[in-house]
Amino acid sequence: MSATAVEAYRKKFAADAEFRRQVEVAFADPTGAELVRLGEAHGLEVTAEELAAVLEEGELSDLELELVSGGGSADCGTSSSTRG
Repeated sequence: MSATAVEAYRKKFAADAEFRRQVEVAFADPTGAELVRLGEAHGLEVTAEELAAVLEEGELSDLELELVSGGGSADCGTSSSTRG
């Protein structure tokens, strides 16, 4: 896993309000593909699996927790469960 790529994504998320808004919209995609595409659009090379690993490890800031608690799939589509 590229910890550097994930950290760059998190720093962008923390520093950029527009990026946070875009992440909130992209987070609705249960596959994680929109989060990956958003990252790529901002020069951040990260995979859905890398993002899911961060979520699974519980390494979230208060802001990230607030985003997650608002909805979306915490597994970025890496599990076989579906949202209802």
